[in-house]
Amino acid sequence: MTMEWFCTARGYLPLIRRLLGVILLGCLPYEVLAFSPGAVDGTGWRLGVLFLQAPSPPEWLTVGAWAAYILAALYMIFGIGGDSRLVPAVPALVLLYYGFVDERAFHSSFVILAFTYLVAFMFDSPTVSCTRRLIQISVSSCYIFSALHKLHPEWSGGHTADELFNQGWGVRPELAVFFRSLHLSSDVLAVAAWLIILWELFLGIAPWFKKTRKLAYAGAVVLHLGISVMISFLEIFALTMWVGLLAFFEGRQADQEHSGCRKGCPPASTYAAAAWALVLVFMPLRFFLGGINGFLDMCVERFPWSFAMYLFRMDLGEVVARYRGEAGGWRTWETSSAIIRAFSDPALASVARYIARRTGAVEVVVEASQVVNHRWRVVKTCRYVKTASGWQIEPACSAARVVAGPPAR
Repeated sequence: MTMEWFCTARGYLPLIRRLLGVILLGCLPYEVLAFSPGAVDGTGWRLGVLFLQAPSPPEWLTVGAWAAYILAALYMIFGIGGDSRLVPAVPALVLLYYGFVDERAFHSSFVILAFTYLVAFMFDSPTVSCTRRLIQISVSSCYIFSALHKLHPEWSGGHTADELFNQGWGVRPELAVFFRSLHLSSDVLAVAAWLIILWELFLGIAPWFKKTRKLAYAGAVVLHLGISVMISFLEIFALTMWVGLLAFFEGRQADQEHSGCRKGCPPASTYAAAAWALVLVFMPLRFFLGGINGFLDMCVERFPWSFAMYLFRMDLGEVVARYRGEAGGWRTWETSSAIIRAFSDPALASVARYIARRTGAVEVVVEASQVVNHRWRVVKTCRYVKTASGWQIEPACSAARVVAGPPAR
């Protein structure tokens, strides 16, 4: 494969661009929810041993940024600006910045995918570009890594399927009653889990081949229609995947466009696209690299951009916080799980920072538990310490341990 592989004709990019504007508007309710009252602090991202958090901007700037986001989405829907790279750059920067303010803004996979599509359109041009190839890689990465995550015994063994079908977790209430009445056996649930794994792997690979492309698209329509009917609020995810899969189709004018532009894409653009393609693969791949304790890290959701969707049922349990002042002596901070919306390192660190600001403490310890599929209980501790060089999160924040399972339901 040469660098020219990244350069393709536009195909259905004009249609994809308009539909991406619709997707951006569909993502807004989830972004509003991420910043709604209740969280004690923004969480930022945890990258390795670093906690990265962008400062929360003033309210007037936030209103202006999201107004620009909406305006750019409308420009894309109505085709204003043609193939301008500036229009998709605006919502991409807004999503990226506020994602670093609070990781929950990047929690949903369809928001991540919309962001990657926007970046891809920043490579667009009137003739040939790397845009289609980058969208193809985004979609394929989502399906393949989602399937790889589901190889975890909790999913592949049918335990998460039991929560979905027999317990009604996340399922629309009217369907939950129906699924419970079926009393599906563990063997049936395990088979269903493996069928979904194979289905997602097929959707990640088949679109690359012309003979299986239409079948893959039909399979994606069936899969995401089923998910949308079964689980509320995932209609925008279905649209995001369907739109992304359009990038695999050539379009009627593809051959003519490509034959008239033999020079291909500018080298600088092609190499930049190749670098971004590596990011698209590395971000979800990092879960599987050395040093990652697979089971625990999946449970604690330390990072966004994993594509580990509906892997487990995770219920946040007890949250215990203690702090120590300069005079010494530990005190308990009266708190509850209501102030935490995630079990990630940044979420627990945000609680510790909040307590430190409110009390003037020099050390804060936050311990939280999370129940996984009603089978395991995972406990995690975050220690926030004031040192001579400033505040730091000790490595204990990323240490999680499995303790005795939860009581029977």
